[in-house]
Amino acid sequence: MGVNLNAPILLSRLLLPQMLKNKLGLIINNASVSGEFYFPCAQVYAATKSGLTLFTKSLQMELEGTGVNTLLLVTPGVETKMMTQLKDDYSKHLELDFLNTTITPEAWVSKIMHSISKGQRVCYPGGTTRVGLFLNRHAPKVFEKIMASKFKRNNSSN
Repeated sequence: MGVNLNAPILLSRLLLPQMLKNKLGLIINNASVSGEFYFPCAQVYAATKSGLTLFTKSLQMELEGTGVNTLLLVTPGVETKMMTQLKDDYSKHLELDFLNTTITPEAWVSKIMHSISKGQRVCYPGGTTRVGLFLNRHAPKVFEKIMASKFKRNNSSN
């Protein structure tokens, strides 16, 4: 919780006074698709990223008209060592083939830079991850059924 939620909040609070004084700044917070829809086996991670999402959106409302803005990154699976480890960990309890969508770090950075250049407030992923976000938002029961069908309880101590 310290790194995913508390640190961005504390850093924002630390830097905001100078940004507001200068009437210029951009706070970029790295949330996750897990903050918008949930995966079994990742409750605490999802809670921290959901909290960061709400913090960033609330902060943006407070900053309206000040010259300081926020950008919320709804980060998908980025092809990194961390993602490889997560896939290994999650695959013990969750069938992941239907979400076999990742993005290269370079492609994600390009998308972020585009969002910054356009003054967007949220940077969403594309592909099937974007479809999952849409389903969760507009047909949550359908999304929940899909996720539940992919979960497999494993009683061994993993």
